Amino acid sequence: MSTDIKMILGLAAGVLTLVAFGPYILSIIKGETKPKRSTWWIWTLNSLLLLTSYRAEGAQETIWLAVAYTIGCVIIALFTIRYGVGVWSRLDRFCLGGTVIAAILWIVIGPLATFITSLVIDLFGVTPTIYESFYHPEEENKLSWIMWFAGGFLSLLLVENLFVWHKWSPGMLIIMAYPAQITITASIIVWLLIQPRHRKTSLN
Repeated sequence: MSTDIKMILGLAAGVLTLVAFGPYILSIIKGETKPKRSTWWIWTLNSLLLLTSYRAEGAQETIWLAVAYTIGCVIIALFTIRYGVGVWSRLDRFCLGGTVIAAILWIVIGPLATFITSLVIDLFGVTPTIYESFYHPEEENKLSWIMWFAGGFLSLLLVENLFVWHKWSPGMLIIMAYPAQITITASIIVWLLIQPRHRKTSLN
């Protein structure tokens, strides 16, 4: 696959990911989703750290996925000013502290430490959504998550030597880590959202 085609597909993955925020924002305006102000502002800061450190580590075609998530998080964070709820959980405080540490690590160690820390924070941040998708699937937007999965998966396919195991290198694994995390977590949530909706009743 040529570099130009990979760049076009990478940009397409970013556009698809960004467009996926549309249905989510619409559900917020309709009152179907109540975003937490603390969570989305923390995700905005963490996404900025992920984007800049990911780029510093050499991401090229896959960088558009991080760009899209950063823009989307900023937009939803702004929407939380009017439509959000303001409750700080222990996880929110943990993620905020981790984001501060990630920023300090950039100064002390470098972008790789920041990238890894931000990736872990991002993983912790999506955990409550996985939980809610299991018990309350009606509160999540299925279309958005399907599109986020598609964008992450497309970006993952652009990683060089993805299916050539003996050519894997530390640098390649770093580039692969972000779209792989997006793909795996989004696929889990999508799977939970398309399951029968009587799960909650059956557990009582």
